[in-house]
Amino acid sequence: MGAPSRVVRYSPDGKVDRVIDSQCVQTTCPVLAGPGYATLYSTSARIGLDKPVYFDGTLIKAESTAAAGLPEERFTGLLN
Repeated sequence: MGAPSRVVRYSPDGKVDRVIDSQCVQTTCPVLAGPGYATLYSTSARIGLDKPVYFDGTLIKAESTAAAGLPEERFTGLLN
């Protein structure tokens, strides 16, 4: 079994700003969503694990006290 993973937020100058530890071994695809984009959702993978634990292969939810996200920009096509 691997070590638990984490989601890391980096500052604009590349330094580690915040770390959210996960009980999962393979945390994947983090996204900020919900009201005010202040909730962190992330999936986790079970593939390739010899002995997955309870949280592997689940959706993880964490309230973000560090910062909120922004709405996604809509793609309107390529400019010529």
